[in-house]
Amino acid sequence: MSTYEHLPLGVEHLSSLLDLLGPKDVPDRIAGAVTSVGSTTLGAPILQPIAELELWLREGISRELEGRAGLRYWVDVVRDPDWGLVCVVKVEANAREALELNLRLQERFPGIPVVVRWTGATDVSEEELEDYLVEIVTRGGLRARAPPGFDAVEAVREVRGG
Repeated sequence: MSTYEHLPLGVEHLSSLLDLLGPKDVPDRIAGAVTSVGSTTLGAPILQPIAELELWLREGISRELEGRAGLRYWVDVVRDPDWGLVCVVKVEANAREALELNLRLQERFPGIPVVVRWTGATDVSEEELEDYLVEIVTRGGLRARAPPGFDAVEAVREVRGG
């Protein structure tokens, strides 16, 4: 049993995030708080570094996207019971541009699932979408998780209403 298994909503992933992101990328106050999480009881000492890490991720992703001329976007960080912290980015762009952004963000923030949703046209084929999804997961160092019979292309179609 992991030291972190008893912790809420993805906190068990925090120590591995520090390893993946590297100490130079994570502010000292967050890194110090996260490394002490395993010996802390639930409450403010644990929830504060999580909130700070969420804010740091939102700000980091926003900085990565700011240089894109005319790109409108929204960034949120959510806690998922299976994946831990997940960055959700919504962009006013077509699929190809959004997926390219997703690749770049996933590479910049390895170990943290980054989901980019687009509002424009789906201008990629099913095969291209599959290739992008595999590359996003690979670059992020993530292991794909899906129930038997899951069809990612069909799931995207359903979510996009078509």
